[in-house]
Amino acid sequence: MGFTPKYTTEAPQLQEVQQARGPLVLEFGTSWCGHCRAAQPHIEEAFTSK
Repeated sequence: MGFTPKYTTEAPQLQEVQQARGPLVLEFGTSWCGHCRAAQPHIEEAFTSK
C-alpha cells in the first residue's frame, strides 16, 4: 500500500491492514466531498516530505 491520490470503492482487506509493517494511515473520504478533496494535497505532502 502506498499513497493513492484517488478514492477507490474497494476497502483494504482486514488481513492486509493487520499484516502491514510500520506506520499505517487509512484515510476515508469521497471524491465529491470538498473537505476530502482539499485535504489531499496536504496528505500527499505528509507522505512525500522527508
